[in-house]
Amino acid sequence: MYGQLTTGAFNKDHVANFSKRPAHYFEIHIDTAKNVPTILKDETVDWKKAQGTRVEIELEAKYQKGRHSVEDYVRQTIIANLIDAHLH
Repeated sequence: MYGQLTTGAFNKDHVANFSKRPAHYFEIHIDTAKNVPTILKDETVDWKKAQGTRVEIELEAKYQKGRHSVEDYVRQTIIANLIDAHLH
């Protein structure tokens, strides 16, 4: 949502799971007033990974150190992904 608020660009997501179903590519816009996603594009894609999610977000930010910084956001995202991978 931060990327959409700062640039107006939508999220680009690739999703695959363990099942035999094909992977999908989504372009998603979030209605920030209602906190509801709108799927702008949903396509089946050829993706070599058997599982996983790739999210592309374009954002604008002032580079600074400390809380609420881009560096802190990336660090927290990495930690959340590591914890999720460890739990599964």
